[in-house]
Amino acid sequence: MQPLQPPALGQALLSGNVTVHPGAVVACGAILRTDAHSQLIVEAGVCIGMGSVIHARNGNLILEAGASLGAGSLIFGHGKIGANACIGSLTTILNPDIAPEQIIPPGILMGDSSRGTGDMGSPAYQHIQSPAVQPQLPESNGTPSLELSAPQVEQERPIIVGQAYVNRLRMSLFPHTAQLEAPIDES
Repeated sequence: MQPLQPPALGQALLSGNVTVHPGAVVACGAILRTDAHSQLIVEAGVCIGMGSVIHARNGNLILEAGASLGAGSLIFGHGKIGANACIGSLTTILNPDIAPEQIIPPGILMGDSSRGTGDMGSPAYQHIQSPAVQPQLPESNGTPSLELSAPQVEQERPIIVGQAYVNRLRMSLFPHTAQLEAPIDES
């Protein structure tokens, strides 16, 4: 088998035993590939986002009709993505077993049990909750009013190597914005 070459601008790359239905949409920069003794089947109405990589390995990988894969998604192994399922962008799925019409949020990893993400039937991500907002009732002039106060979080400025140089360069390129901004810290 020849080494995989990057796709030309505006094209997708298909390598190996790949079958794409004429009614499917494969965006530019996508890579669809199979290993020996494996097959990738893309059915009608499937939409594969830009820069996605779908790699069939150790068996058949089937993208059923109407499935949608977001940009930059990685699907690797064998299994299926059910009809009309929606896979979020930048999601990685190993040996998929996605039910029809299932929605997978963007930017997660599924199917890698070595990282403690669980099996394909359980969510492989955690919801991040926002800080609790506590209502406070101030006592002023006899009429209670409801005010919300969020917890105060101290924010540190990140240390950026070369920040002073970038600021000087920005001021020389865009001097008209100097009056709109706070003074530049040259430390």
